[in-house]
Amino acid sequence: ARKSVISSLIFREEISVGSFVAIPLTVEKTLVGLIIAADREEIEGEFRAYKHLDKEDLKMLDDISRRMAVAISKIKLTSKLELEVRKLRQLGKKHEELISEQKEQLFKLSVLHKITDAMKRSLDRERVVRILLVGATDTSGLKFDRATFFKVDTVRSLLVSETRVTSARKNSEHDKSIYSDLSRYLQDASLEPYDAQDDRQLGSIPYPGNLILERVVLRKKMVHVTPEMLRLRVDELALMNRIIGTNEYLIAPVAGEEDVLGVLVVDNNDSGKKISSADMEILGLLADSTGVALELTENYKRILQMAESLEKERNLSNYYRKFVSSILQSLESAIIVCSVEGEITELNRTAEFLLDLSREELIGKSIRSIRTKLGSIIDLLSDAIRIGETITLTDQHFEAFGERHFDVRITPLREEKRKRLTGVILSLDDITRRRKLEQELKSREKLAALGEMSAKVAHEIRNPITIIGGFVKRILASSDREKTEEYARILMDELQRLDGIVGEVLEISRRKAKPSEEEFDLVSVTREILAGFEEKASRENVKLVLYAKEDRIEYYGNKDRIKQVIINLVQNAIEASEKAGKV
Repeated sequence: ARKSVISSLIFREEISVGSFVAIPLTVEKTLVGLIIAADREEIEGEFRAYKHLDKEDLKMLDDISRRMAVAISKIKLTSKLELEVRKLRQLGKKHEELISEQKEQLFKLSVLHKITDAMKRSLDRERVVRILLVGATDTSGLKFDRATFFKVDTVRSLLVSETRVTSARKNSEHDKSIYSDLSRYLQDASLEPYDAQDDRQLGSIPYPGNLILERVVLRKKMVHVTPEMLRLRVDELALMNRIIGTNEYLIAPVAGEEDVLGVLVVDNNDSGKKISSADMEILGLLADSTGVALELTENYKRILQMAESLEKERNLSNYYRKFVSSILQSLESAIIVCSVEGEITELNRTAEFLLDLSREELIGKSIRSIRTKLGSIIDLLSDAIRIGETITLTDQHFEAFGERHFDVRITPLREEKRKRLTGVILSLDDITRRRKLEQELKSREKLAALGEMSAKVAHEIRNPITIIGGFVKRILASSDREKTEEYARILMDELQRLDGIVGEVLEISRRKAKPSEEEFDLVSVTREILAGFEEKASRENVKLVLYAKEDRIEYYGNKDRIKQVIINLVQNAIEASEKAGKV
């Protein structure tokens, strides 16, 4: 039989089909396939009048189609539910991981707060660094395996490693069970002496020219060193890696408000745990808190130094003030200090005694309140302030102080730094006793001068008398009239000279002595003098000899004084010569 068009589309050419039924398979309003039944087979024991498919078959197939659609829907729904369950489980796991991470973050934030609190309570730099390292590595802290602190040496441009702390080392050092608070534990831990291994110098690293370290120190940026970075930046990280000795670590700047004070390096070398972005965030916050704490310690240290310096200056100032006050009070001069406005600000005991007023009665009062005692001197105070110069008055007499005399000195008082006039110092030096002593001294000097002059006059008179005595004896012994006359002339000359000496003494006493000058023969005068001393020379067994280049030497001057000089020389020479000597 010839196939229909539909049969040809459904069945292959070699298949012969008498009848068939096609039922669509629709799942959730979507055609997913066809159910086709063709040519009923005979079943043993079944009787049918015909072999083609009928309505019953169509109904049965339609029911099968609906049942299959329901089954397929259930299968799809089950698969979808299983998928959703898997997704929910994955989400649950991620949620649990997220919750765990959040708990860990909250724990670390709490730890960070306690570490920061411990650092704020310490004002010692070494303790702050110790708290930082212990807090970063302790199992109750941030749980890094190791932490190393480098100090920034800006003078030499170096990172100088100071201290390294490991978590294993810290766990054995403390029984933390006795502590209920991490902050308290860290404070106590920072007081313990360093382990010898911890306190060793691990090394120094220059940072100029090193891009990675410059990023940390100069730009205040954290760097996460990974194995890949170590491979690519081997030269720049060589020195750091030699100290740290692992292939993954964090380098965080410990910065204050302006400069980087240090560098913190942490790693998980022992556990091999990866460093997460959350670790980086927490470490960054810890480094910032440490920078603030270190800056506080530096400020506190400076404040202590300033306080110590101020205390020393205050003590020194008190010492000098007491010293100056002691000197001021012990001065014999009366000292009164006034402000520019004329208010008495200071005075010493001598001034109190002089004015007969107590310190309490004078301090704070106007200087014009004692004008009755100091008189017009008060007006000079404002003049000294106006001109800015010292005014000195000597031998001043004040009626209020009786017969006493004073030297007065008015000195402007200046502020040392700003050179500003702040007042004036009035000094009254009692010179009454000194004045009397000076008068007595002048009187004594006059008496001494008079005595000295009397001695000189006696000496001057004695010389002519000696010569006169010698010539008188010659006259008595001589019978030669001519020599007697010569001796008499010499005696008259000596008497005239003696009269001249007496006249000079009178002139000196009257302060009108005016010696006369004339021309005379120096050889003749000397010969006369030697003749007058012959007797004395013979008694002393001394020979007198006159040597002259010429027989006559003219000289212009005061003859009597020149003669007196020669007489003194001859007399002194005779007295100083030995027996059988020669003059």
